[in-house]
Amino acid sequence: MFDSSVTLEGSVITLTPLSTDHAEILASAAVDLHKQYWSGVPEQEGIPAYLERLCATADTGRSLPLLVRLNSDNRAVGVTGLTIDNPDVPTVTLSHTWVTRGAQSTRVFPEILALLIAYSFDTLGAQRFSMVVPRTNIQARRAAEKADLRYEGTLRSASRLGDGNVDDALVYSVLPHEFPSLMAGLQYRIDRPILPDIATVSTPITESAAQSQAKVEPAHEELPVFRYHPDPVITGAIVRNEEAECPCCERTTGWAYVYRPYALERVENLCPWCIASGAAAEKYDARFVPTAPEGMPPERAEELIKRTPSFASFQEEQWQSADGDACQFLGVATAAQLESLSPEEREESGLDESFFKEEYLTWLRAQPREELRAHADPCVFAFSSLSSDTLKFWMDHS
Repeated sequence: MFDSSVTLEGSVITLTPLSTDHAEILASAAVDLHKQYWSGVPEQEGIPAYLERLCATADTGRSLPLLVRLNSDNRAVGVTGLTIDNPDVPTVTLSHTWVTRGAQSTRVFPEILALLIAYSFDTLGAQRFSMVVPRTNIQARRAAEKADLRYEGTLRSASRLGDGNVDDALVYSVLPHEFPSLMAGLQYRIDRPILPDIATVSTPITESAAQSQAKVEPAHEELPVFRYHPDPVITGAIVRNEEAECPCCERTTGWAYVYRPYALERVENLCPWCIASGAAAEKYDARFVPTAPEGMPPERAEELIKRTPSFASFQEEQWQSADGDACQFLGVATAAQLESLSPEEREESGLDESFFKEEYLTWLRAQPREELRAHADPCVFAFSSLSSDTLKFWMDHS
């Protein structure tokens, strides 16, 4: 049974008991989230009734609804909670979790997971922590995979979406003995400086290279956003380097691209801002990705080739595509990503069956991410569609 008065404090957020008194502040946080049909978050006028339902479940002692507040300004940015599924063998499930748009893809969700999983194992004595995600909620699926929660399987027609339709549910979980390594990954994402508490809007890509170059930011500011390579620090393409001077803008920004672009000159230590603005590609007549997938709109192809950090491979990298556009590069494929594929998707991936065997998946789960970046041989890289839940893979080998 839950302690309804519990407060969990982290470095970025604090989780406190949810009450119906929070209706006004959560109505502001929930603006437009009802448009995400899978979210279950109502329009602003429906927030009071929504909170009444959540708080009523707490009376049973088997549900713990919590408010998510930023430590920096005490602002409410969302809701989360836990439910106990089986009191005999304590199993805890993440429930009714959402955060405002500005807090999505920041340090907020990794710390929600870290606080709740630690509380479940250390205080409640849970034997299992799970996260159940609708198949069409791509963002939540990616969050579970990024956290290295283990994919267990799919429950058919087991999830009710916010629009009333029924969807399949994907189940991810972690056990107590797996938590230390998972926590290390979460803590890295919480501590690293490029994930702000609330996301900011990046410089529009339509500005000229000269205009954007003039806006190069110092190291304490948020890194630019790359449409096709959303997390270049995790993948190892961009690293902290307090001494390197970018040859393009001649500034020491604290960040450097670890690879060299395709150019006649030997160009090293480019800063992320000169890549994102196109200034580096223009100055050195350079490409970062050798070729774009066929069928891409010309302006998107140019963005991929000239304004997107690439990745290291033995063979010439082959950027994957889906739904008429290039995919996002996710890095070395995780065990959770490979396990989430259906038999049909495995066959379509073109990967050897050995990559789906438990022996390989167990080895993959045990490897620190930085060692995978330094290359397994062969190595499987993962990509995701920008507009659907499609995962694509490419195998590289020496």
